[in-house]
Amino acid sequence: MMPLVTNRPVRGITTYLPTTTDAFAFVAVTDQETAKTEETLTFSRATLTAITYALWIAITEEVDEDSLISLGALIRTMTTEAWAAKFDSLCLENATYGVIGTSGVNELVMGAGNTGFGNITVTDLDGMIAKLTTRAKRRGARFFFHPTVWDEVVTLTDANGRYIVRERVSEAAPLMVRGYPVSITDGLPGLSDSAISTSFAVFGNPSYIVHGARTGFEFRIFDQMESTMKYDQIVLRARIRSAFVLWAATAWVKLTTAAA
Repeated sequence: MMPLVTNRPVRGITTYLPTTTDAFAFVAVTDQETAKTEETLTFSRATLTAITYALWIAITEEVDEDSLISLGALIRTMTTEAWAAKFDSLCLENATYGVIGTSGVNELVMGAGNTGFGNITVTDLDGMIAKLTTRAKRRGARFFFHPTVWDEVVTLTDANGRYIVRERVSEAAPLMVRGYPVSITDGLPGLSDSAISTSFAVFGNPSYIVHGARTGFEFRIFDQMESTMKYDQIVLRARIRSAFVLWAATAWVKLTTAAA
């Protein structure tokens, strides 16, 4: 998810990002005496608020000394993987910043009786695309699914019995549905989270998700504490300050299970 979104530095705890959904249009000038058409722009603003995300773990010097591997390196790798998963969740399913939780996102509710994630159909996927009604909104769009939901999608066929997921000519080729690329992520609800009236898949251009970096990923080792002297304790801490916002909600659509 990280390379897909718009990443930008933020200089303070709160940053305002000007946004607009307006578009310009060129008008032919028929002769030299014809006045040119004036364009206007209406701006709104999206707010990036930096939040601190952190975790820490304590180990003893003896545990580190007796380990056959570098525990510090292992823990650092695990924390970076944990942040990658958290990043996806904040972008997609978070109730405050994610696509699913943002006001103004288009919603497609599955048909009556389709109350579980496993009831997803080709019609639902086509309906998600149709919700984005202009070429500009569809430009750069892609589907996002949890791996277990994707397992359901790959079995779907159209009216002629053909699988809608394009077979990849190589492992490097992107997954495609109806000509749009697909991203598989743990940042969305999985099949085990299935429930009525629950959003679980999204479609849109990830560049409309803005990540504001207040500080970079920081991994520190604290080994000069009082507890180090008394108990041989070492503390390892990972910390980052980031802000998230979806600034073009109408260019996204979420798929939601039926209420009954």
